[in-house]
Amino acid sequence: MELHLPEVDAVAVLEARVKANPNDPKAVKALARAYLAQQAYAKALEQFVALTKLTPNDPEPFAYS
Repeated sequence: MELHLPEVDAVAVLEARVKANPNDPKAVKALARAYLAQQAYAKALEQFVALTKLTPNDPEPFAYS
């Protein structure tokens, strides 16, 4: 028996989550990484720049921004 799950657009889910709560650093970081994976570099940069303000002690967003 195979289990068939509906396809989910993870980026769309993350975009909605960040739109609903733009100060959620975990959501912003996940969205930035998802954009990187899709090679949407300008969008990833925008999220990493936002993340530098939310998590100033986290070196990862500074490495990408």
